Amino acid sequence: MDKKTLRQNFTGYMKNRFPEDKYIGSTVSLAFHAERHGDELGVNFDDIIARREIPDCYQKNLENSFIGKGSSNPSYRAKGYTKALQYLLDFIKGEPIPVRGQETGDVKPQRTRRTSSSVEIERPTKETVRKYLAQWEQKPNFEAHWEALHLLFTQTFPCNTNINEVLIKYSSVSVLNAVRDFGEAYDFAQHIVSLNIDSRLKEGDVQLVNDISRPDGIKKQMFSIATKYCSHHNPEVFPIYDRYVEKALVRYQEIDVFSDFREGGLRDYPTFKKAIIAFRREYGLEAFSFTETDRYLWLFGQEL
Repeated sequence: MDKKTLRQNFTGYMKNRFPEDKYIGSTVSLAFHAERHGDELGVNFDDIIARREIPDCYQKNLENSFIGKGSSNPSYRAKGYTKALQYLLDFIKGEPIPVRGQETGDVKPQRTRRTSSSVEIERPTKETVRKYLAQWEQKPNFEAHWEALHLLFTQTFPCNTNINEVLIKYSSVSVLNAVRDFGEAYDFAQHIVSLNIDSRLKEGDVQLVNDISRPDGIKKQMFSIATKYCSHHNPEVFPIYDRYVEKALVRYQEIDVFSDFREGGLRDYPTFKKAIIAFRREYGLEAFSFTETDRYLWLFGQEL
């Protein structure tokens, strides 16, 4: 059986074994971790499959790998990866699906969830990113909005000292992102003008986004809008945060631990930008710009 067929059949097995678990795709990816990182971990995935046995060193080597990558709980993660691989071996051995409630080990009872995800998480490649960028290009309204904002920020109103110009730019970004509180827009525009941000935009000051996102008098944080505002001025320095981008990064972090952020910690801009850079490095995607990376993660995050 080839690897692709094995993966597909194993996915079906896991869905039958844990019918209410919406993270089956992640578990499948963890089970095949040794296929991608066998050399790093000192094991051979094909040998494991052939012998139907996990080497004694596997879990310990995983733990050491996670320690080296700054994981917050390397022992727990290593156990999870090892358990996923054992599920795969159970499937290959033809083990029957356990009767509900008779599963041994530390598996917790599954709770009913309102949503489910059929997205199988695979290691992203350049070809994967190009596939998603092609999807973006097939949505002319996306590109038209993007180009309109680019012209507005870089040619029509490139500076941020006139409140009317800032108000137009902020309102344009917020309207395209379904934010239509005009009183809030004016307060936010005043806040931007007061910060005198133009030199910091050119310098790529990563702390600037945090400063913009917390205006006085506005209760909610404007983090996503702040990243978009800065990015439209200087896209080569300021990657864009979005909840779909965060969702994609968190899921990949669960699988490969490429950075040291914790879930919920990406609303600090230096941490977010560091995670984006680490993500590109982990998967060999440095050739793609922040904008292209954002589009890939945004589209993939929507699928999740």
